[in-house]
Amino acid sequence: MKILVPINDIKQVDDYISCGAEEFYLGFYEEEWVKRFGEYGDLNRLTGYGKKANQYNLKEVAALIKMIKDKGGSAFITFNSSMYSKEQLSYIDRYMSQLSKYKVDGIIVSSPELIELCMKHNLFCVM
Repeated sequence: MKILVPINDIKQVDDYISCGAEEFYLGFYEEEWVKRFGEYGDLNRLTGYGKKANQYNLKEVAALIKMIKDKGGSAFITFNSSMYSKEQLSYIDRYMSQLSKYKVDGIIVSSPELIELCMKHNLFCVM
């Protein structure tokens, strides 16, 4: 069994690894998304909490993914709102393109429409 833990603070990664965690998940916060869709247009279920719940933007998540992988862990990103509009899916498509380049281990989704986007970008999808 692998231990999966959320990451809200980069400082916690080493502690979690020393306690046996191997898999990590996190969401990210993007000002562009909030400006376009409002603070309650969820990118993930915690968008409304802003940076309190998701401290890192997509570029910062890239460094965090690399750090986790360098330490032997796996990193998963959440897109777990229950639904997205076509316009939101277009934005998420761009995010997934970047996450594929960052070599994220997988995407955690709640909306079936995201499965196709994961497949398009050769990303492992967890629903």
